[in-house]
Amino acid sequence: MTYTILETFKSLFFSSGEKYLSDGNAQVGVPMTSDYSKHLSGDCRLFVSTENTRFSIAEIKSGTLPRDTPLVEFRRGRMKYVCLFLRDKYTDAFIQLKRVADYYNIKIEKPEYYELPFFCATLDFAPVDDSGKHFDYIEDALQYCYKKSVTIKNLDFWEKGLPYSDAPFCVQSYFLVNNTLPDFAEPYLDAKGLPIENKERAEWWKKNTAPLNCNNPWCNKDKCIGRRFGITSNEISELEFGELVQYTEEPVFYEWSVNGSTMRFDNEIDIIHQDRFLRLCMRSLGTLPRKLKNNTWLRIINKALSNMRIIGEGDTAKLNIDNLNKIIIEDLKDRVLVSSYFEYERLMQGYIYLDPATSNFIVHASAFCSFINGRYKDVRIDSMSEFYSVMKHLGFKVRNTVVDGFKCSLLYVRSRFLFKNESDWKEYMLDVSKGTLWEPNFRAFLLGEDTEQEEVPREIKEEIMDSATVFLDTERRQ
Repeated sequence: MTYTILETFKSLFFSSGEKYLSDGNAQVGVPMTSDYSKHLSGDCRLFVSTENTRFSIAEIKSGTLPRDTPLVEFRRGRMKYVCLFLRDKYTDAFIQLKRVADYYNIKIEKPEYYELPFFCATLDFAPVDDSGKHFDYIEDALQYCYKKSVTIKNLDFWEKGLPYSDAPFCVQSYFLVNNTLPDFAEPYLDAKGLPIENKERAEWWKKNTAPLNCNNPWCNKDKCIGRRFGITSNEISELEFGELVQYTEEPVFYEWSVNGSTMRFDNEIDIIHQDRFLRLCMRSLGTLPRKLKNNTWLRIINKALSNMRIIGEGDTAKLNIDNLNKIIIEDLKDRVLVSSYFEYERLMQGYIYLDPATSNFIVHASAFCSFINGRYKDVRIDSMSEFYSVMKHLGFKVRNTVVDGFKCSLLYVRSRFLFKNESDWKEYMLDVSKGTLWEPNFRAFLLGEDTEQEEVPREIKEEIMDSATVFLDTERRQ
């Protein structure tokens, strides 16, 4: 045996403990070089104290070890072991080994003695390479172990670089072992606004388990506490929120499914203000959840509101971009007036004007809102501010102007914006212009043809110019 092999082996499996075993016989003091030499030669079996070691080794009771870790895998027959080699001197390496093993859900215990590996002659209890095979030569095995050795600072960098370090520890540990996120990652993904890969499994998990099941085999409360989205986080709720239902019959009240139980709220304040909501949780659920950040709580409420079911005098749906777009270009096609001259009386009746000069849809804000609210019983508009918000998202802009001597707040939008494609828009424009003075001009414009026909008869043009509104003048100048 060469001196290099012996010294390398001794440096890797160094121990400064005050006792060791040689062939089962207790010895006092630090193992000598001769003890390491006899062990490698097969003359005896060497066991060193687990105190003050530069390495730590433990049997894997269950699970597999990924290759991209600071750990070295050893095998003895069908048994598997993990080993961590440190370059720092006189350190309790078991603490560092457990630190790494916890991430891979490897449960280990600290023995009184470490049995040193014996891989010189029989390859019994020997390290394996990245492909899971034993080394052919002891020099290669020792060199591999030395390259895998780390300092405490190296471990710090390795730990900080792990993915999902802000997630609950069970989520991160499961991902590191299986290279995929578990079903119980759904609350974390939802809190982060990340997509859920398997929605069916996530839905099953939500219905059958707690959102952060701290009794699962991947749990490690000590490492989870303090993480941004861990079990003590104020950015992820420990409650499971289901359907929110509003009952519109007087007096209005809400029911919200929380942790599988139905909670009743007699007013919106009990939902909006967390302190009042938490008091109701004590009464209805028998638990006091931790308080979340305000933005997190608002996100949870808004998510529930987006899918809220309304029960009362005929189920209704809130006004949104899709149903308003359909109302304007489909349902109210017969109420579109093609003209550049706007009549105040017609605007107040909820008619939609289509200005041929600009291809704009134009409506009176409050009158159009009242018309929709009165005609469509299955569409609910809670306030003018909500109506303005939906119209704004649809592309409408506000312009205060004067029509027939009356001050008006008009909404306008390029008609093309409301159609998915240009062919649908052209078909609509030709359809609504039929029977009007503008029909030939529309057809020529849409087909890209030139026309010698005057836009409108002279007397009508003069009437339009005399009655032109401030709105139309401003729009044309733009």
